[in-house]
Amino acid sequence: MGKVVWFELDDSGNLDMKYRSGFVSNSSSMSFCIDTKEWDNVAHLAATMILIREWGDQDTQLVKKLKQALDDGLDPNTSLCFNTSNYETYLANCGSFIAVSTCNNHMGFWNLTGKVEWDDSHLDILGVKLEPGENASEEMGYNLKWISEYYYIETGFVGKVNGKRGIRTYERCKKHFEMLVVITEGERKGQLVCPICERERIYNENVELD
Repeated sequence: MGKVVWFELDDSGNLDMKYRSGFVSNSSSMSFCIDTKEWDNVAHLAATMILIREWGDQDTQLVKKLKQALDDGLDPNTSLCFNTSNYETYLANCGSFIAVSTCNNHMGFWNLTGKVEWDDSHLDILGVKLEPGENASEEMGYNLKWISEYYYIETGFVGKVNGKRGIRTYERCKKHFEMLVVITEGERKGQLVCPICERERIYNENVELD
């Protein structure tokens, strides 16, 4: 059973991690490219995809958080990462196109404006050479996380997944079995963190402030 990480308060006021069942059990990652001529910037695409998740107020709050980051100086064409059903969504700015790795549970993602399938020109720009028999959509759906540094919208840090394409002996969080991320900028530069643990920490701090 796949898991979706979002948070609600239970009847006692405690933070409760929620899981979506049934529909997500057959979910898988998918990847594709977006023609940048169809979008203002990466942030515009990210905000649209966040609202497509249909997670209610959580979508609105995350778009507000992204807008605040932009107001604070975040480049709108920065590569971005945010949470979606079962998989993190990665939007990598590749110049002439945005490479997307996400979860196929969000059906609206299939119909995004400017969506095109992978071809050799995309892979050449990324410096990726597939082995015989490998499918570009499948391989990049799994491996795009290692292509770039990303700004993690929920947690506000810039980081890169600790590993590299083709090497799957990477370290995972013992609590969530999530791949760890190396923070690459700011006061916490060099720290190895779990994105889900970081989201939990931030949500807990917000609840305490309320």
